[in-house]
Amino acid sequence: MKKVQVFIVHGFMASPDDHWFSWLKLELAKRNIEADIPLLPDSGTPSAEVWQQTLSESINRLDENVFVVAHSLG
Repeated sequence: MKKVQVFIVHGFMASPDDHWFSWLKLELAKRNIEADIPLLPDSGTPSAEVWQQTLSESINRLDENVFVVAHSLG
């Protein structure tokens, strides 16, 4: 069985430390599921190109074992 991986993407005016993101990462870790919360730069004045590049660098593959949880503008 392949390892499941989750990417939690924050949105506008947020960071990986906001909302429920850290809680979800901890809950997933209890179930041996790896989670990552990439920091999207300038969340107060986001740039689609910059965010897309950041996510492309963080999420190097997408398949049936990779889940993306996006919040707000994320």
